[in-house]
Amino acid sequence: MEFVLVIVIGAVIYGTIFLITNKKKTEMMDSGKIIERGKDYIKQAHFFTTKTASLADVGNAMDKTVLAEQNISLEPDYTKNVIVFRYANIAGMFIATLRFMGEENEQYKYRFQIDRWQGKNGAFPHEYTGNVLLTAVEKAFMKLDGTTAVERVMASYTQKTKTSFI
Repeated sequence: MEFVLVIVIGAVIYGTIFLITNKKKTEMMDSGKIIERGKDYIKQAHFFTTKTASLADVGNAMDKTVLAEQNISLEPDYTKNVIVFRYANIAGMFIATLRFMGEENEQYKYRFQIDRWQGKNGAFPHEYTGNVLLTAVEKAFMKLDGTTAVERVMASYTQKTKTSFI
């Protein structure tokens, strides 16, 4: 009898977590903070080809309010042609970069990638936060140049694992 009660309580807890997670995802999608993506976006390099010549323009076009709501810091170093994004919470951290790659025929190329992360048992620390960041980057490019093209390629990455038995 006690075993059945434990299973029922576990199922209720799991179902509640599932409903809350789906509700949050739906709210974020409805508000335009994220788009539907496969989980591979975390391991991809995203190459943006655009008419936008200035990384500073891209950085200024990003919605910093949305990033701040997710605890993502934006740290530009325009002398090195890079913007570094940092996120950390109790579940882990990640660092992502947006780099200017060069120009060819008045088309400018940028690379966005989540460079490394640390999470429990190797899991990405917060799926929605990474999606919010990538969506903000995409929106900034589209705001500046509606003809921006993006190519996604599986990339190498660094990951640290916290082992947990809880």
